[in-house]
Formats: sequence, structure tokens, C-alpha cells
Amino acid sequence: MYLDYFGLKMFPFANTGDPRFFYASEAHEEALANMAYAIEQAKGMVVVTGEIGTGKTLVSNVLSLRLRRSTVMVSVADPLVRGDQLMRCVYGALLTPHRRPDRVALQAALQDRLIALQRMGQRVAVLVDEAQDLSRSALEQVRLMSNWEHRSEKLIQWVLIGQNELRDTLAQPQWEHLRQRVVLSYHLTRLDAAQVGPYIEHRLTVAAGGRRSRVHFDEAAVAIIAEAARCTPRLINNISDAALLATYADEAFVVTAETARSVTRDMTSCGWTDASVPTPAGEPQEEIRAAG
Repeated sequence: MYLDYFGLKMFPFANTGDPRFFYASEAHEEALANMAYAIEQAKGMVVVTGEIGTGKTLVSNVLSLRLRRSTVMVSVADPLVRGDQLMRCVYGALLTPHRRPDRVALQAALQDRLIALQRMGQRVAVLVDEAQDLSRSALEQVRLMSNWEHRSEKLIQWVLIGQNELRDTLAQPQWEHLRQRVVLSYHLTRLDAAQVGPYIEHRLTVAAGGRRSRVHFDEAAVAIIAEAARCTPRLINNISDAALLATYADEAFVVTAETARSVTRDMTSCGWTDASVPTPAGEPQEEIRAAG
């Protein structure tokens, strides 16, 4: 592919949760700092929401990396679990059972393990991604486990990460008792238009091993990408990757407005409509909407 041609060591616009590519925008850095403080000080439950593609999973991965020395991070990858299954997920991450204990024995063993970790100076944080999909019984289990304390300190710090629907769920009257346990609620937004260029350059620099890469996105190309993607990181990655491939095919080193416009139009086949994409005077304008 284009890695050697552009002097890159890895793909700069892969949509993975690789913490190395974390772009510390003011909003994302503020969210991280507050999340870390709430966990380290055992303040209580943290809720982080955001639209699709705004970097919620990446933020949680960076948080785990930053707190790895002081906190045992437990990740719940599948939110589609029942309440008892959620507790077993936490149990399985902290203990290796020789047999399948019943609920009472499981809870007792898990609480003992949490207290032992607390005495060793280790906190435990449970990160639930896509938490908007948690079932009623799982949310109730979160509430119950959030009550577990020893020496007036919470045994588990819960971090619920999800789409906007999570906020809607917690706002319902039946979840007031859970909502009252939330000490920090943060909503991740899209990038500002002025941040898109630095975001793209940051990812290129990381992919080039900390050096300036051989490829460059000109200002007009960045503007087109920002508008087409509505400044959503995941969509910026999608368009930028396609633009790099097209630039490589053209044997060039500058991603131009023409290239950015061309690949964005091609991506309309993925169902993007309604978001305007700049076109030169006299050309018909196509409508593109960032999916999600």
C-alpha cells in the first residue's frame, strides 16, 4: 500500500482505539482529567456520552493507560448482559474460579477480593462501553454494586460510556436512584473546524514515528474533509484514508482539494447525504451527510 511511499510506519487513519493516536483536544483532555480525578479520589460513578465517532472508546483506552499503575481497570466489552452476568464479568476479571459459584458465594468472594485490593492501595474501575445498551437488570446491578463500600470508600468506580441515548435513559424517573450516584457527567463533542487540520497532522506524525511525514493535506482539502465529515473524528479518518490512497495512486505527495472532493463524492455510495460539500464555482453541488 502507501506506507513506504509516504514514509509511514503504520496506517494513520485506522479507526481503532490505539491510544498512540489520541488527539488531546481541549474537550477530550478535560474529560480525561476529570475522569481520572473521580476514579483516583473514589468519588463515585462517571458517565461519558457522545455521538457516534467522537472518540469515546479511545478516551477510555487512554484513561486505562494513564491509571494502569494505581487502578485495576476492568472492561465490559459486551453490554448486552443480564445483571448476574455483569457481576460475573467483573468476578472473572479479578478472580479465577475453580468452580461456578452461586450468586451469594460469587458476591462474597468478589467483595473479599475488592477489599484485599483496596488494602494494597489498588482501586478498581469498571468501564462499560456502549452502556446505552445495558438492560434494566444490568443497570440495577450497577446500582447495587455501586453501594459496595469498605471503610467509607467505594469498592468499585463505575465508568459508563455510551451514546446520547444513555443520558436519556438515566434521565427517566425510574433511574433517579442510579442517577444520584453519578458524580461526573461529560459529553464529548465533535472537533472544531479549526482542529481538523492539526488532528490530521497529528495522526500523520504518529504514524511516521514522530517525524514529519512526506505527505501533506493542503488547507482546501482539510476544509472539504471537515465539512463533509462534520468534524467527526471517525469520518475524518475514513475520508483521509481514501484521500491518501488516491494521492498515492496519482504518485503525488500533497492531498489536494480536488482529491478530497473526489473521494468524498465516491463515498456517497455508502449512504452519505444531506451535508454540503464545497465545489468550485459553476459545478453542481452534491449533498453528503456524515453517516451516524
